[in-house]
Amino acid sequence: MKEKYLYLTIILIVFIIAILSKNETTIYYDYSNKTIDKNELIEYKDNNKCRINKNVLGSASNNDYDKVFNKEIIQDVYIDIPEINLYYLFENAIDKPQVYINSIKIGNNKMNCSSIKTKGHTTLSSLWINQHHKFSFTINFKKYIKEQNLYGLNKISFNNMYFDPSMLKEYISYYLFNEIGLETVDYSYVNLYINKEYYGIYFMIEPIDKALIKRTLKESGNFLFKPELDGADLVYRDELDEYIDSNGEYNFDNIVYNDRGEFEYPRNSNLILNTYRGIWEDDPESFKKIYGELSTFFKTLKKLNYLSNLDNKNTKYYEEQLESIIDVDKLIRYMAVNNFLVNTDGYVNTPARNYSLYMNKEGFLTIIPWDYNMILGSSILNNSSDVINYNVYNPTIDCNLEDRPLLRIIMENDNYKERYNKYLNDINIIAYKGGTTSFDKKYKKKNINYIIKKYSKELIKNNNRSRASIYNEEEIKLAQKNLKIAFKLRTEAVGKQINGIEEEIYSDFDLYSLGNIYK
Repeated sequence: MKEKYLYLTIILIVFIIAILSKNETTIYYDYSNKTIDKNELIEYKDNNKCRINKNVLGSASNNDYDKVFNKEIIQDVYIDIPEINLYYLFENAIDKPQVYINSIKIGNNKMNCSSIKTKGHTTLSSLWINQHHKFSFTINFKKYIKEQNLYGLNKISFNNMYFDPSMLKEYISYYLFNEIGLETVDYSYVNLYINKEYYGIYFMIEPIDKALIKRTLKESGNFLFKPELDGADLVYRDELDEYIDSNGEYNFDNIVYNDRGEFEYPRNSNLILNTYRGIWEDDPESFKKIYGELSTFFKTLKKLNYLSNLDNKNTKYYEEQLESIIDVDKLIRYMAVNNFLVNTDGYVNTPARNYSLYMNKEGFLTIIPWDYNMILGSSILNNSSDVINYNVYNPTIDCNLEDRPLLRIIMENDNYKERYNKYLNDINIIAYKGGTTSFDKKYKKKNINYIIKKYSKELIKNNNRSRASIYNEEEIKLAQKNLKIAFKLRTEAVGKQINGIEEEIYSDFDLYSLGNIYK
């Protein structure tokens, strides 16, 4: 499995290099003339320049984010950063350094004395190799001033929309989740300027953190994670039973505390905790924060897998037990949208990744949508007919339904599957078919086309004036054209599957034009 993941990673890097090398508008940053030492950086100083803007202070629970994320216009964002810090940021971008910025202004909202860092994995590596500096960024408002926030936001990110020549995949994905009744991270398009230089169109997005949970669930728990690889499948491994103590709790103290009683991150690959390190993103600091809640998590995980493995799931007992540990309705809505979008870069694929889970203190789970720049089979499928006819009832790739308990608990219960079908039909109505949904909201036909039309001209115009463009105008127009075709045909294919019609829909549009890595 790890060999296959490495192979896919190599393909992704080669794909991005091909994009960057063919584009004449690529910006190159000269790393050779000067080397900045970390000691030379401009650091935060507590002075009048770093006064908190009290006009933008708030609580996430008040849900005032519409003052930040404007979906009606593409607003401007200005970052003011000392030149030496900017140079250091680009010179060391691959290491994701966090450096001081003087200010950031989003629309009319200005924040002083924050930090900026680069973000990403495969795309960041490829940008680094090509010395292209249209990186994705994360701004931390609270890095230096703990009381500072932006209407409750602690951080905000700017995605450069790699793997998406249409520039609309993420926007449409989160739109569909919101319309089907799932709250997601907030988002909007922005024009990003750094020290008055225009860096181009970015997808500004709320990060997965405590503020999100406070805003959407009105809770303040710590166990919020974005599983990646090891343990992200949420399969319970029986070896964990060895760590259940006489009180019925999971106790890993003999693994994480050394002979001197000091807390140590478990790095031994033979340890059972390492098979779940993707839960805390293999990060020692994150692991230490959630260690006290691991027992609750593994008790929930064991019950989830016990229920997933039951032969008869069509019982009142099954539904009551399942609904005591996870928000089943949100999970069904999530899976319906996720599989409609043909998100092969998420939970249903191998390796599982790119979703988020929140667990409260009682061990109750809530799934949260995350990371949709590679929908429509971008990471795996190379045939448009395979994308259009992607099976919404068995969407797993390189794994079985038994290997994905979050999916299995829905598909093998008649009541949940009926609800799943209802939501799939609602998504069809919302996206393209038009009509009235099960929750009595009306949508016009070809709704997705109107969304694409709403942003298309502005996205192209603003992209054209950036020296850091990844895609040119012709590529964006072709991608948007094929995106319309893809959603039209996908809606028809999902409708057939819901009605039990086995006939597949033929398609031959160019997947590569949409950012798919296989040609």
